[in-house]
Order: sequence, then structure tokens, then C-alpha cells
Amino acid sequence: MSMIGCNESPKKRAASYSNAMVGTGYLAYRDLASLITDHVSGKKALDYGCGRGRSSFFLESLHFDVSAIDICPYMIEEAKKVQSSIDFRWVEPFKAALTNDHFDLILSQLTLVEIETEKKIQAMLAEQYKALKSNGILIHTTASEALLKNQWLSINTDYPQNSDIKNGCAGKINLTNRGIELTSYHWHKACLREHFKTAGFKILAMHQPLGLLTDPYHWLNEDTISPYYIFVLKKLSSKASH
Repeated sequence: MSMIGCNESPKKRAASYSNAMVGTGYLAYRDLASLITDHVSGKKALDYGCGRGRSSFFLESLHFDVSAIDICPYMIEEAKKVQSSIDFRWVEPFKAALTNDHFDLILSQLTLVEIETEKKIQAMLAEQYKALKSNGILIHTTASEALLKNQWLSINTDYPQNSDIKNGCAGKINLTNRGIELTSYHWHKACLREHFKTAGFKILAMHQPLGLLTDPYHWLNEDTISPYYIFVLKKLSSKASH
């Protein structure tokens, strides 16, 4: 799922995650294949914040040569239990020692909601920038500004700290289909856009997936309000060129 920290019952939490794309989280993945087809050339991909490997196996299904990293060793342990050619590796935060100019695509699913400071966002983007080839693509899927302010099919946001949430503040959610309570940091899109540009990325698209009648769910609010932003970013050869 993401580069989730190991603060509370980490081994139990890692084992409780599922790799199924279900409930509200289905929308974080449904349109990725078409976005990748439209924007990515080449087949070397990195799943940055791979969790138990959901995004990694998704990329493998699209015939990418996949590497995957996460800061939680228990998540990596769980991911490796699935027979796959994917190279799963535990790394220290922002010290992944990735090969420069190596990947055509970096996919980072819901990592931004786990980063508590803008300085750490900058550190992550710098690491991702270096690891991408020139003109490579970085895709960040993150919570929309509406996520903590609405109720969703499989995400409960009814917590006092979510009532007047500010940029960079910690909110709280409960994944009701898994019974997991998580902290979710609230980042405004204007703040993220600025950090993307400063890091040397051109914003090619900001997709806001909405629930459709053809989806396998009867949506709560997802069909009128998007719970996610999907940013498609291109590495520029010069950070000053954008």
C-alpha cells in the first residue's frame, strides 16, 4: 500500500493488509493502467512504498520489470511470501541508495498521506527524481482534500481532528473493511504542486477518479466527489526548465 511506518503492532498490521483492490481503494487503481499507457515509455518500474506488494503485482501484470521498496521490514516479509520475480527490498527512509537515472516509471501509491513534514516530502521527491531516467514518469496517488471531510464506502472519517483540518495536519481514518485505524496527513494540492515543480517535475495531469455505474460497487459519495488525486509527473532534464 505505502511506505507505512512500524510504530504500533507492526507485524500484526502488516499481516492484516490485503493486496485486493477493494472498496474506496478500488478508485486509487482503476484508471492507473490507462494513465501509464498514455504517458510511460520503457519497462523499468519502481514501486516506491510497496507495502505488501499490491502496486508491485499490479505493475508486474502490466509487464514491467519491477523493483519494490518499503521502510517496514514486516511488509517486505509479507510481500516476499508471494511467488514473483519482483525484487522486494527494505530500505531506511529516504536512504534507498537507488541507481541514478534508472527507472522509466516510479509509482508511489498513498505515500504522501504518511509523510508528516514538507521537508520529508522534499527529501522523497529528490530521491525519486534522481532514480528516474530523463523524461521518466512519477505517479503519486494521494488523498484528495475532500477525503477527510466526507464519508466513503470503506473509509470512516468521523473523528474530531478531521472537522477543521489544515494543510500538513494529521487526520485520522478507519479502513472499515479491514478494521484498521490510520493517521492520514492532509496536504493541499497547491502545496503538493509547488513541491513537485521545485523538485524538477512537470505536472502532466492531475486525475480525480470518480465512481462509475460500471464499477462493482454501490458508491456512497465516490460517484460525485473524488477521494483521491492521481498526479502524473515528468522528470525534466533541468529543474529550471519548467
